[in-house]
Amino acid sequence: MVVMMAQLTLGSAVLFAYLAARGELAPIAHLDSLQWSYVVATGIILLLFTVTAFLAIRLIRVAAVTAIGTGAPIVTIAVDLISNRPPHLAGDAFGLILTFVAVVTILIIGLRQERPTAALATGAVRPKDEGAS
Repeated sequence: MVVMMAQLTLGSAVLFAYLAARGELAPIAHLDSLQWSYVVATGIILLLFTVTAFLAIRLIRVAAVTAIGTGAPIVTIAVDLISNRPPHLAGDAFGLILTFVAVVTILIIGLRQERPTAALATGAVRPKDEGAS
């Protein structure tokens, strides 16, 4: 819980520091109620995502949790393509391919690490030191 709160707080601080460095903090004071409702709604979505990710880490490997979050841009692009939105720039295609390769790599590494653990848990494979005797 402490790590999650620290992550959200640090992330917010970095965003505010970025806005301050660019001199763009003043417009925040002029947001209307509809705009503040979007700020609150997206903040709640981010909080729920973070809570879900931290709870998922307790149940499955970090690599799988990371891969799911990293794959979000791919899903967003797919939704854009399905909804007939304008195509993305060629530079975005490179980033999308790079993200896809990263997600697949993380999943492959995570699945390879889980197989030996699962086999040992089910008794399908004996630990190396037991087989030596």
